[in-house]
Amino acid sequence: MRLCSIFILGTAMIAVVMLTGCGGGDGGDTTPPIISSVAVSVPLSFSFEGGPVVISAKVTDAGGVAQVSATISGPGSESPTTVPMSLTSGSTYSGEYTAPENLREDGQAETYSVVIVARDNAGNTSQSEPVTFQVPAPDMPDPPF
Repeated sequence: MRLCSIFILGTAMIAVVMLTGCGGGDGGDTTPPIISSVAVSVPLSFSFEGGPVVISAKVTDAGGVAQVSATISGPGSESPTTVPMSLTSGSTYSGEYTAPENLREDGQAETYSVVIVARDNAGNTSQSEPVTFQVPAPDMPDPPF
């Protein structure tokens, strides 16, 4: 009987140590933040010269949002740019990116892709689907006749 009691007590202690060592056994927060309402706003006067672009998104998480940023990928092989976003109201975060001038000589607009990346207080991350915006083509002179 004594050997059986020691075995049960030892098994129980191992179980407690294992559960505690693995985060307490409750699983912790494994749910990533929810990103919605991603928007990119350009001024009405936006031209081939580029300029400020306001990026916004709603980000929520029951355990709290730790960080939100926008990753902007431009045309060609440019390295992506990361723009930090700040909480502006309620659950809306926003940031500003300065789009460079479109210097293309073929009359084509340049397309940029924006992805919102969010991390919660438990370290879970999520990202939005890409949203795009364009820097218009420069005015091209008419070809000679």
